[in-house]
Amino acid sequence: MRVLLGIIGFLLIVFAVYNAYSLSSRPLAVVSVGGGLVEVYPGSGSLLSVLSVSPPEGVRLVLSNVSVVEVGGRPAPVANGSIFVSGKGVVPVKVGGSEIDLLFDSGGRFLALSTYGGAEVSGGSADASEFSKAVLTYTLAPFVSGLAFTFGALALGRRGVRRR
Repeated sequence: MRVLLGIIGFLLIVFAVYNAYSLSSRPLAVVSVGGGLVEVYPGSGSLLSVLSVSPPEGVRLVLSNVSVVEVGGRPAPVANGSIFVSGKGVVPVKVGGSEIDLLFDSGGRFLALSTYGGAEVSGGSADASEFSKAVLTYTLAPFVSGLAFTFGALALGRRGVRRR
């Protein structure tokens, strides 16, 4: 019984780490802009930022088939096909002839986005609360369950030794 609980706990912890990795590499939203795509990812994109449960500070925009980008009315340099956008309140990002408004709270954490001028959200969820729910469901819950099973297996092991 002790070995079975230990194996279940270990598998739940591995499942949680895998889901944290997949959530950190999954876009929050995919926006179609004319002939190009803009993918919105969590700011740092690291496993630790995913496990923090709160929405990440800033966002990383990965651009495909897009050459001209303005952030807050100023041209933005595109390095390796992506840019990092952060701020407070509404930050307008103009891509081609379309505009994407990114909404941040007073701490700089991404909250939501809206589109204008022919841009459409074609995938993902443009809301950071959905991201937080996914983090709780797919990473933290299995991790805590895995720890509970593992500590349960250790507690059974100690109890068995005491009886003998």
